[in-house]
Amino acid sequence: FLGSPPMNLFPAELREDRILAPPQSFADLLPPEQRALAAELTGRGLNFFVGVRPEHLSLAAGDAPHAVAAEVEFVEPLGQTTSLHLRCPSARFLLVTGRTGVSAGETVAVVAASDHVRVIEASRSVRDKL
Repeated sequence: FLGSPPMNLFPAELREDRILAPPQSFADLLPPEQRALAAELTGRGLNFFVGVRPEHLSLAAGDAPHAVAAEVEFVEPLGQTTSLHLRCPSARFLLVTGRTGVSAGETVAVVAASDHVRVIEASRSVRDKL
């Protein structure tokens, strides 16, 4: 998917009616129509990702539902926004927020906006990058 910064894409699979993807908390937020799309893609033998744009992630309290604990690897101030390059045990991803006092090395809690978590066909995401 075109855009800057690019969408965070997490390899996923459907197993026994559950979508598995690191970080699992983001996959658990997929709405029913996106779960149906994952089932359709799997039925056609196609791979897929769970995707969420960096601006649809936000910092949260550590005990927030579906929060992912992530270490801040790099802070990139960009004027009115800040890009946080994050790492959790299962994935690396990017979050775009407003100005923030977060520093590299800190552990933060991250949540995704549930209405913006998507299933992305793997071959489509590769094609769109060409």
